[in-house]
Amino acid sequence: VNDYDRHIAACRKSLEEVEVFIITLGLNECWEFRDGTVMSRNPRANMYPLVKHKTLTVKENVDNIQTFYDIVKQHNPNFKLIISVSPIPFLATGRAQEHHIISANTHSKSVLRVAAQQLIDANPDMYYLPSYELVTECIKDAWGDDHRHVKPAAVEQVVEMFKEIFIKASSKALTEKTA
Repeated sequence: VNDYDRHIAACRKSLEEVEVFIITLGLNECWEFRDGTVMSRNPRANMYPLVKHKTLTVKENVDNIQTFYDIVKQHNPNFKLIISVSPIPFLATGRAQEHHIISANTHSKSVLRVAAQQLIDANPDMYYLPSYELVTECIKDAWGDDHRHVKPAAVEQVVEMFKEIFIKASSKALTEKTA
């Protein structure tokens, strides 16, 4: 609390100077206060009268991320955003009365993936890292015993894919431009 202003200033400085920022979208559920502000964490028991559960739509996710991007880009024209979707499944859902956790998780990941695609299609400095697809569809035995944590070997494969897509491709393009 005492460092709040310094923390905010450091965050701002980082966003004004960074060239590449990676954001991993994890869930499209949140808790909304009466004034429309939201929190992504589950409320404590005494907070439930102050909030209501909300499931964000594709449009709401796109609008939120686009607003973040536009604000940063206004202050940092070199800013690039890499978007990924987290493969980590839901532990719980605020929609448990109406939806099983499995369908809530699938809905969330689908909404986030569509939102990511819409953002990338609309912005030349946004890119997609298919780590969700790699972990959930391509890596055999990617999960730890709890099926919630990705094994270190799977994380290494995601890092290698990142290097292949963004570092090697970027180096190759730079080499071709200077040749």
